[in-house]
Amino acid sequence: MTGKPNNQFVIGVDGGATKTHVVLADLDGKIVTETVLGPASPRDPGVKVSCRNIADGIRQVLKNNVDAKIVSTLIGMPRIQEEYKNRRAEIIEELKRNVGVENIFAGKVAIESDQIMTLRAGTDVMKGLAVIVGSGFSSHGWNGGKEAKIGGWGWLVSVGSGRWIGKEVYRHIVEAIDGRGPKTNLQEFLFKKFNLKNVDEFIDFIYEDPAVNLPKFSIVCDEAAIAGDAVSREILANAGKEIARSVIITAKQLDFNDGKIQTVIAGGVFNSNFFYDAFIDGLKKESKLNFLLIRCEAPVIGAVKMAIDNI
Repeated sequence: MTGKPNNQFVIGVDGGATKTHVVLADLDGKIVTETVLGPASPRDPGVKVSCRNIADGIRQVLKNNVDAKIVSTLIGMPRIQEEYKNRRAEIIEELKRNVGVENIFAGKVAIESDQIMTLRAGTDVMKGLAVIVGSGFSSHGWNGGKEAKIGGWGWLVSVGSGRWIGKEVYRHIVEAIDGRGPKTNLQEFLFKKFNLKNVDEFIDFIYEDPAVNLPKFSIVCDEAAIAGDAVSREILANAGKEIARSVIITAKQLDFNDGKIQTVIAGGVFNSNFFYDAFIDGLKKESKLNFLLIRCEAPVIGAVKMAIDNI
């Protein structure tokens, strides 16, 4: 393994509601090794489980790099910008309770919002928007000392997010079963995807853990939309329009009145062409704003950049 003098490296962590991406990188930002594990959101599944998953990831990237000197670690997590903004020390103390991560505390360890991490992954200036649409949703922007954020209120009200799409899938399926809504192939696609035999198993699957299972339906929704299901296409189009509306409101609050607005987009929902096309159409309706979209495939790169900055 090679690196800069003294064998110095950084660790970047992208903790999410459904998965956690952990990387070991050199001081030039080159990733040496990486791994993906379970969720790391302090609200759900909670601080203890989140820290355990992060610790597992750190142990894995260090397993074959035992001599690496970790000079800085940056952990990006959801909810840090919201109700956990004053609980970073608590999260770090919980992380310390896990065996095998002691090496990182010889260097600097910091926790930051996944929103700042995402912006940094796509640009090197703190000016622009970070739009995350995965299990949840947030639109966060910065401009000349001003800051504004929409979303991040949790999965019960995250309109346009993966969980919201999942709730819409559930609603349309049961309305079709009741005869109250239009016909849709969503039930057929979903039952096949998750090997469900009947409606009872379907309901049990949802309510076993709705925060985790509902976002999975967004993938099925896209598959059904590709196959021509009109209801699925409408759900995804509505989600895209809602996210576009929130992004426009965020930009207006920050007085982005001229020039291109660097807008870093991240999250699995953007992989749906039906969602993405509606999102783009929604942005274009606001002709006074010019959004320069930057697709961020690996937000963890932002964590690596910030870890290097902290040295």
